[in-house]
Amino acid sequence: MMRLVGGWEYLSKVFPRQWFHDFVIANPGSWHLLNVPPLGGCVLPVVAGTWMCSALAADRPVRYVVRFAFLAVTLICLSALQHLLTDFSDYRDFTAIFALMVAGLFFVLVASRLPRMRRTVLFVYAAGVALFNYVDLGVLHGRLHATADYAWRSQAVMERLLAMVRSGEVSRLEVRRAMVVLDDFFPLEQFYLEALDHLGMKITVVRATPFCSGGNEVVKRSAEGCEGFLLVWHARQCRSPEPGRLPGVVGRAYGPICSDPKAEFTDRSATEVAVDAPHATFVRSW
Repeated sequence: MMRLVGGWEYLSKVFPRQWFHDFVIANPGSWHLLNVPPLGGCVLPVVAGTWMCSALAADRPVRYVVRFAFLAVTLICLSALQHLLTDFSDYRDFTAIFALMVAGLFFVLVASRLPRMRRTVLFVYAAGVALFNYVDLGVLHGRLHATADYAWRSQAVMERLLAMVRSGEVSRLEVRRAMVVLDDFFPLEQFYLEALDHLGMKITVVRATPFCSGGNEVVKRSAEGCEGFLLVWHARQCRSPEPGRLPGVVGRAYGPICSDPKAEFTDRSATEVAVDAPHATFVRSW
């Protein structure tokens, strides 16, 4: 009950202003959390324009407006209830927002059957929205999700490693385990680890923050046993790729040292492996 009371106070006094700031004012062109071009902060006036166009295209504009208003109020109430029962994460509003956007596109379906003047107005508006949407694609160049839970490098690493294990490429490298460098928070981590464990691959996880600051020392401390292993990480995990370095997932195969009880980590042979290629290939040894 205390949670609901506190949530209602935040919802009624702070959340509307904070929502408008996050989605419209502070939004740098395209919605965060998405890699699609939804017209950025201009989405509210654009969607309002689609609602007016749909009302213009309807046989009974007043009835359309009333029904649409009922839909909007219902979705807003359901979203508010969802916030009260869970939390105030912004992605919980996406369902309602997209539903209202889709409902506003009604005019596209009936515009061809309307009189010439109204048809021309609606087609011009639709073409303008499409053109603006195309221009907004430029905003996405080089942009990624701005939240910590979007670990695209980690997913690329695990996808490539999983493919290598399934195809037998890892076994051809004569290693039975792998050390992977993952972001400090990777939501899909457990699913990939379970899949690799099911395939018989032992995985040691090294976090990106200590790896980027400590490098080989972190790998040395994380190495287990004397058997050989494959180290896999993303070339852009710590910084921009070095000249001549692979832009995607890269790896390094460390040889075993079990034959010499006195051998240390520095005695391991190390071979750089291009794991981002269709088939893993040795590119350099030292």
